[in-house]
Amino acid sequence: MFPKTAQSVLIIAGIIFAGLFLKACEDNPASSNGEDEHSAAIGFKLLLNDQVLVRYFQLEYELDPEGEFPEFVQGDALYLSAENLDNNRLEDIRLRWIDRDGIVFDHPEYNPEAGGEWNIAFSFRDPDNISQQQPADERPLAFIYDRDEQTWVFDIELLQPGETAVRMELFHLDHADLSPRPLSIIVDM
Repeated sequence: MFPKTAQSVLIIAGIIFAGLFLKACEDNPASSNGEDEHSAAIGFKLLLNDQVLVRYFQLEYELDPEGEFPEFVQGDALYLSAENLDNNRLEDIRLRWIDRDGIVFDHPEYNPEAGGEWNIAFSFRDPDNISQQQPADERPLAFIYDRDEQTWVFDIELLQPGETAVRMELFHLDHADLSPRPLSIIVDM
């Protein structure tokens, strides 16, 4: 096949290439010390009054897993009715993260001065075609969240009857570290 010299050169070149490839994979441009700066989160819990309202883990949503909020579940959708809310608002929903082992943890939130580089972004999808954005005037609700408040707490304000599919993404600086499938939400007013 190849002369022994050519085989030796190919083996050495392969070892060098593999070493450079492995070194490149451990470097993170967001980190000057080579540490992994990406989130360990692969899921989340939405808590209301310290009880789980929604759990997203292993690519599946579980609504009201503890049976505390049956009024907020309709089939596979989160159901929000003005009858069940004060001032058309679901307040103080706390977001906690879940790692691959199912361990729940808190994440440092957006605060560049203190090293917190994560925040959440909400995108509204057409419930009949989740590949399309839902126009703002058709959205039945709004998320009230101020990333500068340094908390993982937000409110949901009901705007009009309707349906939506909401994706809650965990952003690290300028890219999503977690992009779950959209959550179906029905609003009744």
